[in-house]
Amino acid sequence: MYLSTLLLRWSWRDLRTNWVKVLAIASVIALGTGTYAGLTSSARWRTLSNEASFGLLNVHDIRIELAEGSVVPDGGLEAAVRSIDHSSWVRDVEERRVLELLVDAGTEDLDILVPGLMVGADPAATVDALYNDGGRDLTGADAGEDVVLLQHSFANYYELPDEGTITISGGR
Repeated sequence: MYLSTLLLRWSWRDLRTNWVKVLAIASVIALGTGTYAGLTSSARWRTLSNEASFGLLNVHDIRIELAEGSVVPDGGLEAAVRSIDHSSWVRDVEERRVLELLVDAGTEDLDILVPGLMVGADPAATVDALYNDGGRDLTGADAGEDVVLLQHSFANYYELPDEGTITISGGR
């Protein structure tokens, strides 16, 4: 009984002399606890929201890249994916060729060469479907032709028009 009274009196004296520190520590603990509770309670919602968004956009879940210099015949990667256990769980597979190149993003008066990626894609792709924010859509008739659809953020950054001519590595 005497010890608990002593501890209580000592704590009260310490609280009165250091009330600013105690208040600051209590505030930090309250903010941390509230933030942690708020963020962890939204984890399930965040996961479901991301899955729904990616599903609507047909964004890839898995991306496979070959080592530099590797060569695989057309259809080889799709065949490899279809041969794995539970391949029925994989809804869609699409192979794409990706080339690093330089793009002339300049104007008639000024040449500006910037690094870019050229991605070969089927206009009717179901994975990472193409979205056109300006200009015309790609069609099946564009296959094998020198026609491109630029990424929206790339075109905006370099202030490129909705339609026109662009030059890539090799003067094409």
